[in-house]
Amino acid sequence: MLIRIAGVEDAQAINRIFSHYIRHSLATFNEFPRTDAQRAEEIAGLLASYPYLVAQDESGELMGFACAEPVRAQSGYRYCVELTIYLSPCAPKRCGVGSALYGSLLPMLRAQGYCVAYAVISGVNGESLRFHERMGFSFLARFEKSGYKNGQWLDTVWMQKDLAPRRDRMPPPVPFALFRQKMPCHAWEPGSLAWRGTDEAQSP
Repeated sequence: MLIRIAGVEDAQAINRIFSHYIRHSLATFNEFPRTDAQRAEEIAGLLASYPYLVAQDESGELMGFACAEPVRAQSGYRYCVELTIYLSPCAPKRCGVGSALYGSLLPMLRAQGYCVAYAVISGVNGESLRFHERMGFSFLARFEKSGYKNGQWLDTVWMQKDLAPRRDRMPPPVPFALFRQKMPCHAWEPGSLAWRGTDEAQSP
């Protein structure tokens, strides 16, 4: 399995994975799939500031993706991120894809200078809640009947993971477009953009 940075060329495969959950589950409150062009635009936009990662198997098939995005638009939230992670419905169960994606994404965000990551999860998605607990996230809040999909009112659960200590007068997080250019060479697999998560690469 290879974890690498996504590109706009992955939009179709990412869209296929996400659209499955839009159409067939309550894991996301999105009701209408995006076009591949819209997904490509989203990927390009997020990569300017945040990591957007994919997991692929030996054949090159995408098994999942994970990314970060702003929690809110106000600049005072600049040290916080909201995470998204989805695995292909074809990915083998409990094969470590989700852990591998977060095992790369979270160290990158910490090294960029983000302090806290939030996961916003459908209250009926027990598998995702348990996964985030295993990854070190703690329960923060439950917003009752805050979402509506397929004729059902659904709770939203917020979970939180601290990435770094908060300090006074912190520099702003390093935009990912700049961060990826400054990464030490030993933190990447030769011939790819695959993060190995080495402890030495905690700052750009």
